Amino acid sequence: MLGSTLGSGRPGAFALASALAAQIAFFFALTLVPFVGLTAAAATSWFPPSLGNALADALVEVFPAEAGLRDAAISALPEVAHRSGWLAAAVLMAAWSSFAFMATCVRAIHALTGSSDAGWRHRAMTVVGSVLLVLVWMAALLAAAFLVCLGPALLEALGRVASGTDTARALTVLRQVALGTVLVLAMRLTYGFVPGLSRRVGRLWAGATFATLGWLASSWAFARLVPLLWQGRDFYGALASFMLFLLWAYANAWLLLLGGQVVGRR
Repeated sequence: MLGSTLGSGRPGAFALASALAAQIAFFFALTLVPFVGLTAAAATSWFPPSLGNALADALVEVFPAEAGLRDAAISALPEVAHRSGWLAAAVLMAAWSSFAFMATCVRAIHALTGSSDAGWRHRAMTVVGSVLLVLVWMAALLAAAFLVCLGPALLEALGRVASGTDTARALTVLRQVALGTVLVLAMRLTYGFVPGLSRRVGRLWAGATFATLGWLASSWAFARLVPLLWQGRDFYGALASFMLFLLWAYANAWLLLLGGQVVGRR
C-alpha cells in the first residue's frame, strides 16, 4: 500500500503528500500553544486544585516564558472566562483551532489513501472524528503530564524501600515506556477515527507504532539540536530554533501520513 500510493501507483502522490505534510505542519505550529493552554485550563477545571494545578504546571513548563502560558494565568482562566467576554472568545478560538487542526489531519490522511468520498456520511464522520480526536489528544497530554508528575513521588516512595541508582534508572525507563504507550494508543485512536482506513486491528497498531517510533526519534534529534543552535547569538539561535521547529513539525506530519499508509484503506 505504501509503495503503490507514493510510488508509481498514483502519479503526483509524492507531491500531494508533501503539500499535505506542509499543511499539517503549518496548522500544528499555529495550534500547539493554544491547544496546550486549553488542555492545561481543562486540567484546572476538571480535577481537584492540587492535581489540576500540578498537571497544568507540567504542561506549560515545556514552553518558554514568552509563550504566555504562565501557571497563574492558566489556573485562573476558567474563573475569569466566565466574567470576560474577550477571554471566553479566546478559549473558543483555541477550541476551534484545535478542531480545525484535527480535521486537517483526518482529511489529509484520507486524501492520501485515495479512498472515495462518501458524501455527507464521510463529512459527518470527519467532523465527529475530529471532535473526538481533540478529546483524545487532550487526554493523552493529561496522561503524559500525570506520568511526569508521578515520577518524583514514586522515586521518593521507592527510595525508602530501595536505594541506589538502579531504582531511579528503572523508574525512568518505566516512565518512558508508559509515555510511549500513551502515544501509541493516541495514534491508534487517531487512525481509527479516519474514515476510509482499514479497520484491521493489526494494521492499525502497526501504523500507530510506526508513527510513534518516528515521532520519538525526531523529537530526540530535535531536543539534541536546539541547545547547539543557542550557542551562538540569541537572535540567530531563536531564528534557527524556529526553523528547526518547523522542520520537526514537517517531519512529524510526514510520519503521520506514512503511518496512515501502513494502515491502508479498506
